[in-house]
Amino acid sequence: MAQGSTALVKNTHLDVSDRLTRSVNEKASRDVVLGIRPEYVSIRLTEAPGTLPVKVRVIEPVGSEMIVHANLDEQEVVVRDEVNPSLRVGQRVWLEVSRDRILLFDPDSEELL
Repeated sequence: MAQGSTALVKNTHLDVSDRLTRSVNEKASRDVVLGIRPEYVSIRLTEAPGTLPVKVRVIEPVGSEMIVHANLDEQEVVVRDEVNPSLRVGQRVWLEVSRDRILLFDPDSEELL
């Protein structure tokens, strides 16, 4: 749910743009679905404010990039990031999301807010 200029995701407040906050306040009065493309998420090896803790499940090297599948509680998350040779399956890492790239959807209609 968007509150002020943050969205609460699994007990972590993510900064969202003012445009998203206005849109949610106008169109939704309940929980929303957060979406973001894998290339707009970065993996951090250390925790920082506004990052989401995940556990790495699969690492797929693809040239100079890697596709990482991770679990945020029971939700699968896919990230496309630069190759990081120190990243290991089973490792706990944190995801940093580009706030200007976050999309919010109505969970019932699946309409973009």
